[in-house]
Amino acid sequence: MATNFKGTLQNHVFCDASERAYGSALYIRSTKDDKTLVCLTSSKNRLAPLKKVTLPRLELLAALVGTRLLHYFCTVTSYDINQAILRSEATMDLGWIRSDPNRWKNFATVTEIQTLTNPTEWKHCPELDNPANHLLHGLLGDQIQSLNIWRHGAS
Repeated sequence: MATNFKGTLQNHVFCDASERAYGSALYIRSTKDDKTLVCLTSSKNRLAPLKKVTLPRLELLAALVGTRLLHYFCTVTSYDINQAILRSEATMDLGWIRSDPNRWKNFATVTEIQTLTNPTEWKHCPELDNPANHLLHGLLGDQIQSLNIWRHGAS
C-alpha cells in the first residue's frame, strides 16, 4: 500500500466517459529515492442517463465524479488536495475547466469542478493511457482486476 511506502505522495485521478457510462479512478503515487509505487485507491462509475446526453457533457460528468472522489478522499484522509493531478481524454472539457469561471456561472458542473480543484491541475490523457477507460466496458471484477493498468495506473 502507498501509505506504507512513506515517500512523496501525489494523487492521480483519471476520468472517462462513453455513451453508456462514465466514471473516474483515483490512485496514490508514492516516490522515494528511485522507487515509485502507484496503487488504486478508489473508483466510481455511473450509467449514462436514459435521456440522450452529448459525449462532451458525459465527459464533463466524469470529471465531476473524479473531482468529488478526490475531494472526499482528501477530506477523510487529510491528504493535500493540491498534490493532485487530474486527467481526462476530453480536450473540450479541459478547455471549459480551464476557462474564466465567470463565464460558467449558470453551468454548475464546471463551477463545482473549478471550485474544488485548481484548473491548472487538469491534464490531457490519451485513451490508451487512461485506466478509467476500463470502467466503461462492463468488465467483471476478476477481468478488470487482472489488468495491470487498472491496478497500478498509467506508466
